[in-house]
Amino acid sequence: RAGSREARQTLFGIEESLTRPQKLQASKLAEAFAPRIERKMSATNKNAPKDIKALQAAAHQGKPDAQFELGRLYATGIGLKVDRVQAYKWLALADQHGHAKAGKLCLEVSEKMTGAELSKGLKEVTGFKKSGD
Repeated sequence: RAGSREARQTLFGIEESLTRPQKLQASKLAEAFAPRIERKMSATNKNAPKDIKALQAAAHQGKPDAQFELGRLYATGIGLKVDRVQAYKWLALADQHGHAKAGKLCLEVSEKMTGAELSKGLKEVTGFKKSGD
């Protein structure tokens, strides 16, 4: 039984294995703590915008580790607004360039996308050109 619960868990949380009352309680806790967490993150990570710009530059140069990390950030909303199209794009590119973890995460993201989002993501991937090309 524990194995099936683990199988239902996704990168984006364990919400699929929670009961409705547990989901409500988790939501209330998240709302209560979100402002404090955001303040703490911004205070401890003042270099985040610079770091993300450097990561974006490396991803545009075709570096698979940077592409994977940028895709992960777009998928989770850590440091960036959640954007499944951009997450898919960068993860698919990282996968094409041989990143070991990118394919699995790309699949997880694609399962949450609408048909229109997936179509746009595929166009982004096929239209990608490395910086300097």
